[in-house]
Parts: sequence; structure tokens; C-alpha cells
Amino acid sequence: MQKHKFLLVIFIFITQLVTAAKIDTVYFQNGNKITGEVKIMENNLLEFSTDDAGKIKIEWSEIDSIYIKQRIRIEHSDGRVLFGTLRPTRKPKVAILLKDDMTPLLLKHINIATIAPDDINFLTRFDGKISSGFSYTKASELGRFNFAGNILYRHNLNQFEINYSVLTERENENQNEKQNGGIHYIRLLPRKWFFISHLFAESNSELNLQLRTNCVLGFGNTLIYTNHSVMYVAGGLNTNRETTSDNSTFNLEGALSLNFTVYKYSSPELSFYFKGTVYPSINNFGRFRTNLESTLSWEVLNDLFFKWTFYHDFDNRPLNSDDPLSDWAIGLLGIEYKF
Repeated sequence: MQKHKFLLVIFIFITQLVTAAKIDTVYFQNGNKITGEVKIMENNLLEFSTDDAGKIKIEWSEIDSIYIKQRIRIEHSDGRVLFGTLRPTRKPKVAILLKDDMTPLLLKHINIATIAPDDINFLTRFDGKISSGFSYTKASELGRFNFAGNILYRHNLNQFEINYSVLTERENENQNEKQNGGIHYIRLLPRKWFFISHLFAESNSELNLQLRTNCVLGFGNTLIYTNHSVMYVAGGLNTNRETTSDNSTFNLEGALSLNFTVYKYSSPELSFYFKGTVYPSINNFGRFRTNLESTLSWEVLNDLFFKWTFYHDFDNRPLNSDDPLSDWAIGLLGIEYKF
């Protein structure tokens, strides 16, 4: 009998733990509401976990008010990072953030760029995505394979990212390969400023680049930060070492980049990303490199995307004078999965 009581207590305790997580409530203008657990809000989409429907996505602009009892991390459109719990008010699309010191702060929904639970569980702070694509043309015997993946970790004012990508092209007996991978760190600062540090390596057989290792340090500023679009610029110094088939050198360069992302979540659901970087050489005056990349993706199933990709690399003064100056590629179809 005592054993049965003990098991019953354990069962009730576990049940309370499971249901305790489903404590957040979303209210709509028509008076309906749903209860569950906020997973994340970014790109104007709130991911919400419910017992009945599982994980669903709700456009942030369609939510009238929201009650989040769990401790969350909010990124404001003015660059601030805030922590606390979120309570509804009598005004639509206006909430009160109850900070850790119990100080209330009035927030308009339109000014909330992202929401993420600030869970003590280390693993829940990770996000990531992987993508892949393949194409083959029989007439030209051209085969192309690409793979890319990244893991993102956010906590307090810090953000770490690990990424890797590879593109392989095979035509008849010739094969070209482009690889890129590294570790990236961002520390958020006041007034939309941030500190950046990048350690990454790249290779491109089309440009006769066997290996280029890079270390970038710099600062950036977020020009636009809403739940529909993000734009920021960054600048700093890049030290790298380049190795080709018959040459090797050390370089000191500037690094100037522009990043822009825009989201559209009415049908069809689309997102567009663009990044352009210029590397003017400091120790080899007159030399400069550029890198352009962009991605267009649209969701076909929950967390599953079709995507179009493009990149263009240019070097006006490669190490070997007979090496190509540029390389580019377009990936017309690929599949991406977020987790």
C-alpha cells in the first residue's frame, strides 16, 4: 500500500512538472485564447507548444495580448536586451515586462523584436539548421552537391555560432570544391552596438586557394531591428594567412560588411538574406577582395524550407597572377530544416 502511495505521489509530481511548463497564454482579438509554452518569437513568428495541436506558429502581429509566466529574454528594437516575465494590459498589443527586480516596463508589441525563454537548461538555448541540395545534368555531365549547417547559442548578451558549408562541382573528370567554416562570437552593447570576433577558414579550388585562415575583430551597429527585418553594418580588422599550390603569405586587411534580412509571412511565407563584405588590404595597398552571398527560402512544411542560394567571390590581385579573379555559383533548389 505504501509503495502504491509513493508511486502515486511520483506520478502527480511528474504530471505537475509537465503541465507547469504549459503556463503561457496567447489572446486573440476575437476573444479566443490558447494555453501552452512559448518556444521562441523571431522573424514575426511565435512558436507555441500546445498539448492538443503540438507546436504551432502564430504571426506576432495577429496576437492581441500575451501572458508569459516563464522568465524570458527580449531583444527590443532599440537594441536593449531585457529579462523578466510578460503580462498583458488592457490595451491591445501592449504588454508589461515585469523585470527581475519586480520593476514594470511598458512595451509595445511592435517594438519587441525577439522573445526566447531564458531557461536554466543549457541545451534549450541552442538553435540550428541544416540544408542540402544536389543537381546533375546528363548532357554536360555536371553534378553539384552542397551542404551547410550551423548551431547558434544565445545567453544574456552573448551569442556564439558554429557554421560549416561545402559546395562540390564535378564536370566530366574535373572537380572543384569550396569550403567555409568557423566560430563566431557577438557581444551586445548599448545603443545597438555590438562587438564581433570571427575565427574561420576557407578554401576554393576554382581560385587555387588551398587554405585561408582568418581572424576578425571589430564592432558593428544595428540600423534596423524589427520583427520583420534586420539590417546591420560592421567593420574591423582581419588578419589572415593564404596558401595556394605554390605560394603562401600573411595579410592584414580591413573588413567592412553589410547584412540585411527581410521576412514575409503572409502567403507565400518567404525570407531573404543578403550579406556583402569588402576586404581592402592594408599591407598590400591596392588589393581588395569582395564576398557576396544571398539566400531566398520559403517554407513548404513546418520547419522545412526550399531555398535558392547565390555567392560571388572576387579578388583583384590573387597571389598568383594567372589564377582566376572570381568565382560564383547559383543553387536553384535546396532543402533546409530548422531545429
